Amino acid sequence: MAYRVGEMAELFGLTTEGIRYLEKRGFIRSRRESNGYRTYSYTEKAKLKHIRNLCSMGFSLKEAERMVTDLPRDDILSVLDAKLEDLAQKAAGIARMQRMLTEHRALVDRALQLKGNSELISCPEMIFLPTAVNDTPYHDHSIEKEWVAAMPLAVLAAIYDGNDIRRGMMVKAHDADTLALPASDSLIHIQPQLCVHGALETPPHQRRDIRPLVQWAEARGWRATGRMYCLMRMSFKAPDAQIQELDEVYLPVEKP
Repeated sequence: MAYRVGEMAELFGLTTEGIRYLEKRGFIRSRRESNGYRTYSYTEKAKLKHIRNLCSMGFSLKEAERMVTDLPRDDILSVLDAKLEDLAQKAAGIARMQRMLTEHRALVDRALQLKGNSELISCPEMIFLPTAVNDTPYHDHSIEKEWVAAMPLAVLAAIYDGNDIRRGMMVKAHDADTLALPASDSLIHIQPQLCVHGALETPPHQRRDIRPLVQWAEARGWRATGRMYCLMRMSFKAPDAQIQELDEVYLPVEKP
């Protein structure tokens, strides 16, 4: 029985380019039928089963082809061990991403719940890396690079202080210690303090309207200090098709 290249590719979960690559390498051979189609025999199909078996265990097409055609017997176990180590590292990376995604989903869910349902709590100890002040760049690229690498534990954030807006990245203090982020004179350390904890939805790059949170605080006998910490949790498309950002917000308050 003869098989066309598309049939071989579909059967073994490869691309037609992959089949042709193996043929070009001399691993399999085809023959040209009278109708002009290139076909492969049952024997060639059997050869591909070895390739497919190795690909199913994580080897690339090129790696599998080399193992079948050019791997000394004494190297077999070392190659398999190396692939096991590679897969273990990838599995650890995927597990880490799953944990981060789970934590991020919880933070987004919390921010969604806070919209219109503010609360009075003590904010966590945080560290802020400013990258711009009132839209004027202000940062150390070498430090910012390490903070970007620390995402999603480090998040996009802003500090509103009167008329000034500092934009940058924020991380919880204990996460900064775990990540061993570099110290810098530009870092702003935020100590735990009583805050209105809420959420705001605002178009990107627009000043946040804190009046709802201020009114919430005043209705309960508190006064805003004039500073606010915003942690950007997610962007989304609003019903009017405008892009909005969902911020988790800490608004420090004090007694009048």
